[in-house]
Amino acid sequence: MVVTTRDRLDAFDNSGTFAIQAVDQLRPVALTTNSTTNLSGIPITLGFARAVTAGASIGELATFDDFNINQFKLSNGELLTVSQDSVSGAASTLSPGSTVNFTLTTGSGLGLNGGSPGFCGAPQAQGPPLLAVNAETNVFSLCHATGHSSANDRVVVFKAAPSQSGYDFSTCVNVVLELVGDTPKPLNQ
Repeated sequence: MVVTTRDRLDAFDNSGTFAIQAVDQLRPVALTTNSTTNLSGIPITLGFARAVTAGASIGELATFDDFNINQFKLSNGELLTVSQDSVSGAASTLSPGSTVNFTLTTGSGLGLNGGSPGFCGAPQAQGPPLLAVNAETNVFSLCHATGHSSANDRVVVFKAAPSQSGYDFSTCVNVVLELVGDTPKPLNQ
């Protein structure tokens, strides 16, 4: 689904706290992960930790939880983590074929232009709003992660492409990412 200019007036880039769930956009079939079948959507959390510098890590949107972070918010076009502890994170710049990564630090040092702009929520006629990048909602896939201990571990990929590292392209399913939780705050309020 591409959000048109007219629809963009209803899009929002500031929100309350929400969870993210992946829903197969092509078939009304259940997605299965970690021995769980879910007809309404697969919960997405922050997984796959790897250190980049002292005090900073990289995580990615995934079906497995390495950080105990499953709440997010939109702030001025940035997708940010909402954590119960002192970890803060902002989605990194997206490139076609890459997983949706977050830079994480201890404390509240990220956000407010520390992440990648261009994220927004796009209302649906029915159901929760969808996560969009540059006003497009049909840009995400859920793919089996490579190099993980469980064959059911999946990562969220932006514009999935063959010959990329970190996931198996042949397993990718096109999904939309629903924002489930607090009522969004439209731009005009």
